[in-house]
Parts: sequence; structure tokens; C-alpha cells
Amino acid sequence: MLFVHPYLPEGVIVCDIGEFAAMIEEAYRTPYTLHMEMEPDENGNERCAGIGNNGMWEWMVTRPTKLRNGQRYTSILQNISQILIAPELNGQRLCTVELTPSGKDHLIASPEPITFTIQSHP
Repeated sequence: MLFVHPYLPEGVIVCDIGEFAAMIEEAYRTPYTLHMEMEPDENGNERCAGIGNNGMWEWMVTRPTKLRNGQRYTSILQNISQILIAPELNGQRLCTVELTPSGKDHLIASPEPITFTIQSHP
């Protein structure tokens, strides 16, 4: 799975989950970089609606699809709807990337949300 941003002036940017997590960690520590919803969700998670100037998620997730007859479909792009940032536990926060269904999720081997951990403090 890869994270893709096709609209940057520098060209298309592609990164793996570790690089994306590092970007979110740095943005989380920099005031006003992440666009956070005012209210947490029912579990106390902060809700991040976007990053950068426009406050929307322009990053997408691409995943390989299930194999069929020894061949692979093209990769499917899924939009990020929000990232949930859990309350701090032992200096870390669990992040859950929620994706917008693409209509082709039945072709994805594992359509569940993506999770990673960021450090709360440098």
C-alpha cells in the first residue's frame, strides 16, 4: 500500500506508510498544520479532516487488488475521509486512517482502515 498525492506543484508524490506517518507526526507537532474538527469522536479520538492550505485530504491510498486467474487488476485509489488520533498512551498516539469506499472495495484484499503510531512529543 502506498500514499499518493497527485496535485503538488513538485509533481506526483508517493510514499509508504512509514514516511506518511512521519509527515503526520511532524504536522501534529506544528500548530495549525492539521485541520482538526472541533469535537472528538465518541471514543475521545481527535478527528483530523485534512492537512495544508485547503484543509482537505488530497492524499489518497493505492492498494493492489486481489488476484484473478493469475493476473492482477490495476491498483485502486481510495480517498482519505479523516484520520483519527487517539488519546496519548505512554508517549504515543495511535492514528487510524479512515478511507472513503471506492465502489470497488470488493477487489481489495484488505479494505480495513490503516493504522500507525506517532510520538506525542519530540
